[in-house]
Amino acid sequence: MSISCNNHADGAPGQEVRRFESPDGRYAVVVRLDSKSEGPITPGSSGDRQGFVQLVNSQGKILKQASVDMVGRIDQVLWKEDQVEVKMVATWQLKPEKR
Repeated sequence: MSISCNNHADGAPGQEVRRFESPDGRYAVVVRLDSKSEGPITPGSSGDRQGFVQLVNSQGKILKQASVDMVGRIDQVLWKEDQVEVKMVATWQLKPEKR
């Protein structure tokens, strides 16, 4: 699995295939297919497609992004108070909540 982490899109993210919401609702990890991937989308075929994993805030703004070879492998996201870990892809720091 190749990985590149960016703050800006390095390709054209397409269809959302999975979403992992943070327990506090401030963030979400979104898994999207790469719109440049070849072939039609059929049930059960998203696992072997290239795509992107994005950290977005509650307004949908992309904060971080990583490209992945197989979006179907993204199945574990661990939320902590100050970071989120997308297993085998990335660990991103989260801003503390303003009180």
